[in-house]
Amino acid sequence: MKTAFVRHRPGPRTGPREATVGSGRAGFSWRRPGRTGRVLAVLALLVLGGCESVYAPRPMGAAPVALDESWSGTWLADGAAVTTRVQDAANGRLQVAWIESGAETLEIEVLDGVVRSGADRVFFSVKDRETEHGFQWLVVDHAPERIRAWYPDPEAFVAAVERGEIPGKVFEGSVILGELTDEQLARIADPASGLLEWREPLVLLRIGRD
Repeated sequence: MKTAFVRHRPGPRTGPREATVGSGRAGFSWRRPGRTGRVLAVLALLVLGGCESVYAPRPMGAAPVALDESWSGTWLADGAAVTTRVQDAANGRLQVAWIESGAETLEIEVLDGVVRSGADRVFFSVKDRETEHGFQWLVVDHAPERIRAWYPDPEAFVAAVERGEIPGKVFEGSVILGELTDEQLARIADPASGLLEWREPLVLLRIGRD
């Protein structure tokens, strides 16, 4: 059984953020999740999907990023340790692993993702394991000693799709993106669009090398 995970929901910009905690796709609301829970939330969403999400039919970005050794290592984010390892440097394939508390024992979670670039941004995408909806994804900013990551805001994407600004299908508060033009990808990557959680990046600091 997977540990409970935290899913941030955009709340009023001037008030505390709301989170949903639960096992799998069901859960209940609570306020102000623990900082470590926020890191595991992002990773769990990439592995399990669940709650509201923004899916892409294929990995985001136009071309793979050639990964060097600085992408591999152990990182600390709000008290949670995450290990990354380059699997295929030329094709941007990156493995991510962390430890979760299972019902009786500790469990190692591993996901395989791909790093691609487009619209002057770098995207990390992972095939959703629980559905046929496509890929979960983040925008990342990588430096040798730290990584920052931003995840999409489902409510903002729902509104953009309903306004006809971004192609996609809306269902149960989630979005499956359609085929994106270069201009639409650039809009997603632009902080002015408000389509990602730009004000709350996940920050990972290096504590070890592979």
